[in-house]
Amino acid sequence: MKAKSLRAAAACALAVAIAFPSAANALGCNGVINPLLAGCTRSDNNDGPQFPYFKVNRISVPSNLAKIEVKEGALMTQIKGRWYPVLSAANGSVTIVESVN
Repeated sequence: MKAKSLRAAAACALAVAIAFPSAANALGCNGVINPLLAGCTRSDNNDGPQFPYFKVNRISVPSNLAKIEVKEGALMTQIKGRWYPVLSAANGSVTIVESVN
C-alpha cells in the first residue's frame, strides 16, 4: 500500500514538473524549458526574437530627450539619430525598446 502511494506521488510530481515551464540556463526557448512546446525542451537551445519567451530590452528616457512622432503608423522617437519604438510614455519618462537583435 505504501509503495502504491509513493509511486502515485512520484507520478504527480513528474506531471507537475513537465506541465509547468521553468527557468533554465541557456536551454529551451530564451532560457525557459517547456516540454509541452515544440523547440523549448531541455535539449533545445533556441534564443532570439523568433522563439517564444523572448523579452526585449526596455529603457526609460526622460521625455525632454524623446520627441514622440507617428512614423509609418507606429509611435516612434529619435534619440541620437536612431529611431526607437515607444512602448509607453508617462510621468515624465518614455519607455522604448533598446534593441530587438
